[in-house]
Amino acid sequence: MMAAAGAAAGAPTGVELSRKGIWAVDIEFVKLQSCSLDYILLNGFKSALPDEASVAKLAAAVLPRRTGIGAQGFILLRHGKAAKVAVSLFGARGAEGETDALRCAARYAFDAGLLGYERSQLESGDRTAAVRMLDSRNVAVSLPPPTIAGSPMQEADRGEIEAQLAVGDRMVPFTPVELRGLHAVFLSDPGARPSKLLQALRKHALFRERRPSVEIVQLRSPNEIGVRIWRPDGRETPAGSEAAAAATAAAAIHGFSEREILARFRGGDLFVNWESRDKTVIVAGGVDYVFTGTYYWETWEGQIG
Repeated sequence: MMAAAGAAAGAPTGVELSRKGIWAVDIEFVKLQSCSLDYILLNGFKSALPDEASVAKLAAAVLPRRTGIGAQGFILLRHGKAAKVAVSLFGARGAEGETDALRCAARYAFDAGLLGYERSQLESGDRTAAVRMLDSRNVAVSLPPPTIAGSPMQEADRGEIEAQLAVGDRMVPFTPVELRGLHAVFLSDPGARPSKLLQALRKHALFRERRPSVEIVQLRSPNEIGVRIWRPDGRETPAGSEAAAAATAAAAIHGFSEREILARFRGGDLFVNWESRDKTVIVAGGVDYVFTGTYYWETWEGQIG
């Protein structure tokens, strides 16, 4: 992993119409990662890009690993309305995966002086998330309370927190959790491949046309779990804050774990605390700078916006 040079950098340095109809820009970017999930970040506070639509085109150019810089998602920092700093995320998994991007964005924003306090907030889409620097590397981000069938998990009855899934000739128990996306949490080995589980879940009455991710949890101790995640498209992902929170809530509601635990993923570790007071979930993990660079990008003037 390359050391970051000028970690607080991150803005286009010049924009010009170099030839008639061509819009060109040298863009300084920062690449960060958390739990093997990597993001390219653009500091829009200094950005000369004309609008967010052009950033979406830029993200489409830089995210492919074979033809661009390569990353899971593209983060744009800009002025917010509900908070000082707003985050726009491109190319990632929608609400599922957003918290991992917020953790990277918060690390950069604190380091760059955009957030001047140990505790602060980031605006992202339809929510404002509380963020906190725990130390020079670890960042905590808040998630809303987990629910089951639209009701708080704390108030769900036993029949709601444990559902049954028909896989071949067997019935496999799982816990359905809604938390910035749908999660089917298996607290024991389901004895079937994730692709088979995903196929069966699409037919389940709880989900119908909605597509959940699959989390298979290994209960290691009351304070530690191992988690593997498969997205609705069948791809395994190295880690995920929403998955960590859903797995913690499922394990805790069944009495298998404490509410504050260490979730170990293939990509790294996340610390999770399901608050008993307001039922929110705090997920914390380390964020590292991978490298900084400059990307020259040009497009037809008529394609901007």
